[in-house]
Amino acid sequence: MQMRGMVFAAAVCAAAWTAEAARECIAFGWEFAGVSPEMLLAQADELDKTPLDGIGVTLTGWTKDRRKVSTRTIMGDPPWPEDVFDRQIPVFRKATAHRSLRACFAKSFCAPRARIDWTDDAAWSRIAHNMAIVARVARASGFRGLSMDPEDYHKVKQFKRRAEELPYHELCGLVRRRGRELFTRVFAEFPDAVIYSYWLFSMVPHYAHHTGADVAGHVRDAEALWPSFLNGILDVLPPGARMVDGDENSYRYDADTGGYRAAAFFNAHKTLPLVAPENREKFRTQVSTGFAMYLDMFISDENAKWYKGPTDGSRAERFRRDMAQAIETSGGYMWFWGEKRVWTAWKDRKFGDSRQKNLPWKTCIPDLEVAIRSAKDPAAAFDHYKAQLAGCGAVSNLVAEGVYEVTNGWKIARAEGVTGGEWFAVSLEAEGTSASVNVSYKDSAGKYVKPNAYRFALNPQAESVTKRVGKGVFRAPVGTVSLSVVMCANNRPGEKTVFRNLHLYRIPHEK
Repeated sequence: MQMRGMVFAAAVCAAAWTAEAARECIAFGWEFAGVSPEMLLAQADELDKTPLDGIGVTLTGWTKDRRKVSTRTIMGDPPWPEDVFDRQIPVFRKATAHRSLRACFAKSFCAPRARIDWTDDAAWSRIAHNMAIVARVARASGFRGLSMDPEDYHKVKQFKRRAEELPYHELCGLVRRRGRELFTRVFAEFPDAVIYSYWLFSMVPHYAHHTGADVAGHVRDAEALWPSFLNGILDVLPPGARMVDGDENSYRYDADTGGYRAAAFFNAHKTLPLVAPENREKFRTQVSTGFAMYLDMFISDENAKWYKGPTDGSRAERFRRDMAQAIETSGGYMWFWGEKRVWTAWKDRKFGDSRQKNLPWKTCIPDLEVAIRSAKDPAAAFDHYKAQLAGCGAVSNLVAEGVYEVTNGWKIARAEGVTGGEWFAVSLEAEGTSASVNVSYKDSAGKYVKPNAYRFALNPQAESVTKRVGKGVFRAPVGTVSLSVVMCANNRPGEKTVFRNLHLYRIPHEK
């Protein structure tokens, strides 16, 4: 009985680790705005070389009378023909079979270009009709769900009460009803959709973010309507569906000051008063945060409005730290917004904006992709780079591979000749009831360099309670000249932990 319990515990630990590692990165931005399904399929092999898991897709089609319709104009378009995008579905299905496109999101609901009267039943019925078509096509195409962007680009203040409208509390009820009406149609077509919105409850008045703020009071005083619309969606959210708060405020968050962690707390707890009591269980279990990173901020000039400067003398290091904390505190997703560059170079393509260059982000932000891979899934990142190194004959173990036995204390395997800023992949096996491993860094004076340790998880193997495997990818801090893999154990008398198959590889700078 005891052994069965231990095996069950090991299985639970393994399952928990697997769920923790299931993080996905979605790319939105200018690059994909004008891409046809045929163009996307042709580019899929190149996208598979990136760490992306999906992109944001704009559906564009033509009616039989040659009228263009698009999810960019979904709020103002007349009712679409039911089959307007149907011919694209088989091509999209081929595209979403690719690893990098398995989690695509179809653009849908957005802030309108001209304000829509909340009392206009016909207008909201028209939008619901078009939303249902997007949902059906997205599901049939193998998409993960729909994306929403409620930001008021055209300054029409759709989600703020006007003086001539119903009293605020009455209008909130009507707005909530519109949310129900639209998404009843959406979930009827796509009951397990993920709704990825650039903003959910994070889009509250700026002063509501202050420490100790009465968030519900500020929303009420501003006569903001967006939370009521979201409650309408929650009213009809089925058990298999999910919502993700993209919290576009996160463009400016800073990992070194705990910005993403603080925002995760705000989004999960401080906004709870905005959620109707009957929807709070759904909110707790089916709504998560998926932070954003604005890539242009890492290549823009210092005097630009959107700019992120260096950390420890490096903007790439700033990206790495922000990326790691953003995905660590997310609910499984995070997203990138990009404008001036692309994820993969496109062949024979003209862009709609002259500021956009057909130049991959990874050539502009050093080690962009290794930073993303290491944050998403360290074990998968190790496998990726080991295979890459083996493919070019560059595998070279920097430490002794011998067997290291530890009873109580630690053993060290050291690698010299290290340069701060380099990336490394590390793996080993451990067998015993107690084991932990970390990597420490020292400078030329023999002093520890901060951050002074990288610890990677030792994950249980299904066939053994005591055997575990650890894999990781890390960056040595600036000033490092040597690395130490420190293998630790704390065993009872007569027991020992054996570490073996230790490998440490240098990852070449990505180009």
